[in-house]
Amino acid sequence: MKKIILVALTTILTSSVSYAQYTPWTKDARNMIYTELLNELTIYNKLGQEQKESIALCGLEEITNKYSMSAYQSKIEVELKRIKSSTIDQCCKNLGVDLGVGQVEVPKQTTDWTKDDKSSYYNEISNYLNKYEMTAQEKERVSLCFVDEITKTYTKSDMNNYIDAEIKKIKNEVFNKCLEANGVVLKKQNDNKLNKKSIVACWQSYDFTLCFFEDGSLEKRLDKGFFKKSSGKWFLESDKIILVMKDSKEEYKVVFFSGESMKLEEVNTKKELHFTKMFNF
Repeated sequence: MKKIILVALTTILTSSVSYAQYTPWTKDARNMIYTELLNELTIYNKLGQEQKESIALCGLEEITNKYSMSAYQSKIEVELKRIKSSTIDQCCKNLGVDLGVGQVEVPKQTTDWTKDDKSSYYNEISNYLNKYEMTAQEKERVSLCFVDEITKTYTKSDMNNYIDAEIKKIKNEVFNKCLEANGVVLKKQNDNKLNKKSIVACWQSYDFTLCFFEDGSLEKRLDKGFFKKSSGKWFLESDKIILVMKDSKEEYKVVFFSGESMKLEEVNTKKELHFTKMFNF
């Protein structure tokens, strides 16, 4: 008697587990899979509607025959995507449909680039070009070309996901492409070595004239509006020229130096001044 009861219980439990594992598909669940498969096929614009429906029906049968409803619905999104993709591929082979013919390349969305992003790229290239001899128009064209190529070819998320080596390679390729497109050949402005001896001379800018003497003395002449002259001392520290006047101290970063012209950036105001050599002493 005990043996009969145990057998009966085992049968009931096995049936319950079996039923749980093979829950029958409902109409709504089958409809959902069919719709999802049709949505997956929307990127293939050369496929006719009947072809898409045939592939989706084939996929529906494949999935519902291979998986129970509970097993399928318990899978995570990545697994479901893989199942649908492989099922579509298999059904296309069975039906003799070539998906490659109808697939449309989805254009990259570049609307994530902001004005600040573009300004950052522009300034990066423009500042880099300061050390080369070229006109302001050439520098502007190359910088704008660089911004345009980067933001049209890559999305912001693309660039954020690349490693430093990849970004460096991309920037170099785009930069060289823009130089070639604009017919610009790079020639360094600071071919002549910057040192105290090479600075000794009078240098004229639009705002004023600076005369650097070999003994370290300095003469500054303001030529705008009315003539005014002041004296002081000057020092060269690495890439900076320091002017010590009676009541003030001015620091200028040497952006470039060519022996006959130089560009200085005032450290405090970031104002750039262009000087040409007038004469040596």
